[in-house]
Amino acid sequence: MDHLKALTFVGIAALLAIGQILFKLAASTLPENAFSTIGSALSAARNGYLVSGLALYAFTTVFWVLSLRDTDLSRAYPFMALAYVFVPLASVFVLGERTTPVLWLGYAFVIAGVLIVAWGGA
Repeated sequence: MDHLKALTFVGIAALLAIGQILFKLAASTLPENAFSTIGSALSAARNGYLVSGLALYAFTTVFWVLSLRDTDLSRAYPFMALAYVFVPLASVFVLGERTTPVLWLGYAFVIAGVLIVAWGGA
């Protein structure tokens, strides 16, 4: 896979991770009964984090579909595993969450797997 395609798919995974951070921020600011009634769901729909996360996911989905036009899905999809690395990293740096050395080792294995898929064949 050429470098530009690989970077495109890394970018898509990063955008999905940003969306997850927005969803977490939305969850942190919504009341517990946010989706218990139609009225409360409509109120939750005005949450800026939630709306931003959904809009970002919609944009990213269109970008993903367009990126698949000239790339095999079997080569592109493993890049989505990078979201399993980007989300925890963003959680640490943006949300102040904690991680452990064992998790860091797992993230390294995910990255190694993606590199093998990206550059391990024709």
